[in-house]
Amino acid sequence: MVGGGPAGSAAALRLAQLGHDVCVLERKPFPRPHVGEALSGGVGAQLEFLGVAGEIERANFLRFDWSELSWSMDGFEHRPMNPNALTVDRALFDQILLNAARRAGVRTVQPAVARLAERVPPCWHIGAEANQESISIRARFVVDASGRAGFLPRQRIETSPRTLALYGYWRGAGLPMTPRIEAGAQQWYWGSPVPGGRYNAMVFLDPNMRRDRRATLQQRYRALIEASHLLAGASAAELKSDVLSCDATSFEDRQCFGDGFLKIGEAAFAIDPLSSSGVQAAIQSALAASIAVHTVLSKPEATPVARSFYAQHVRHAAAQHTAWAAQNYREHRRHSHEEFWRRRATASSAPDVPVRRDVSRQDWRKDSRVVISPDVEIQNAPCAVGDFVELRPVVSHRALSRPVAFICGLDLPAFLRTMPFASTISDLELALSPALSEQDIPRVLGWLFEHGLLQTDVSEAP
Repeated sequence: MVGGGPAGSAAALRLAQLGHDVCVLERKPFPRPHVGEALSGGVGAQLEFLGVAGEIERANFLRFDWSELSWSMDGFEHRPMNPNALTVDRALFDQILLNAARRAGVRTVQPAVARLAERVPPCWHIGAEANQESISIRARFVVDASGRAGFLPRQRIETSPRTLALYGYWRGAGLPMTPRIEAGAQQWYWGSPVPGGRYNAMVFLDPNMRRDRRATLQQRYRALIEASHLLAGASAAELKSDVLSCDATSFEDRQCFGDGFLKIGEAAFAIDPLSSSGVQAAIQSALAASIAVHTVLSKPEATPVARSFYAQHVRHAAAQHTAWAAQNYREHRRHSHEEFWRRRATASSAPDVPVRRDVSRQDWRKDSRVVISPDVEIQNAPCAVGDFVELRPVVSHRALSRPVAFICGLDLPAFLRTMPFASTISDLELALSPALSEQDIPRVLGWLFEHGLLQTDVSEAP
C-alpha cells in the first residue's frame, strides 16, 4: 500500500481484517495537517463498518445543525445539515484510521518514499527510502493510495474545468459559527469553523483567471475574501496561517486496475469539492478495492470479474459526482453567463441524473394491479457478494444510476423473475413477506414504483 491517508488506511485495515499481510508506505510523519476537513454524512456508515466509529465519536469533532448558503439567490439562507456530517481535524482523523490499521496487524513504514515499482510476475519489487536508507519490499499486489501525486503511471482525463483552491486559517471574534458557501462572479467560496478554534476560508477559482501578476498569493487571496461575504461580521478576524493552494480539478484515471495493481482514492479519481464528499468517495473506493483485491488473491480465476467490478465502480463514481456537480452549478443564476459558471454547468462528461417518480403510498390500493416495466432488463454483472466479487444477475433500468442486485437484502432479479404477470399490491406484499420485515415491505415497494420498475397495469384504465 503506497499512501496512508483515509483511502490507504481504510483499504489496509479492511484487507488486514480479511486476513491479508499488508504493509503501508507513507511519506509523511503523522499527525500532519491536511485540508479537507468537511466530511459528508455517509462517512458515518463507513466508519461503523470499519470499526472505528466509536473512536471518531470520542474525538469530539464538530457537527452543525445548519449551513448558510448564498448560491441561487442574494443573501444567505439556512440549510439543514446531515446530522452525521462532521468537520474534523484531518491530522487527528487520519491518525485514528492509520492507528486502527496498525492494531489490525498492518505494518507501516513512515516516513517512507516509494521510488520505483518493478513487476516480476507474480510479484512486485518496491524500492523506497526510509530514514535515509534504501529498502525493498516484495508484494503480490500493489495498491496506489498516494493521492493526486500518484505513484504508478497515470492515464488521467479531466472531468471538470481546471480549478484551483486557495485557503487560509483565521481566528478572531465575530467569525461565523456555521459553515458558509457563497457564489461569486468568477469563483465560489467555502468557509467553516474547524477544530482548534480556527476558521478555514477557501476560494475555488479558475487558475487562468485574469489577475494582477504583481500580487503575491496572499494579496490575491485577501482581495478575493474581502470581495465576498464569507467573513461578514468578523471585524476582528485575523489570518493566522500562510495562504496555501492546491489543485481541485476533477479527474478519472482510465487505468485504475491492472496486472497486480489497483488505484484508490485520488490516485483513481477526484471529485468536485462542492459536495464535501471527497473523503467519503475515497473510503468507498477503498472498500470496493478491498473486495476486489481479496477476490484476486483468494480466487485468481475470478480476476477478470474483480477487475471489471472495480473499474465499473470508479467509472460510475466519477461520472455520478460529475453529474451532481454540474447540476449544482446550473442552480446558480446571478453569474450564470460568466465563463467560470457556464463551463462547470455543462461538464461534457456529466451524464443525465436519473429522474425518479413521485409516488405516494396513499395512492396504492390493495387490488391495484401492477406489472414490471418493459424497460427493466436482467443481466449478469460483477457484484460484491459478501467479501468476494461474483458474476450474478442484476436489474437495469433507465431510472437507475447503476444496476442493482439487492435491496434491503432482497434478491431483486430473483423476485422480479418469479413475479406473476399483473399482480396486485396484496399479492406483492404476500410474496415479499418471507424475505422482508413488515417495515421494509412498503419501503421496497415504494422504491420499485419510484424508480419505475413497477407500474400500474394500463389495461385497468377505463
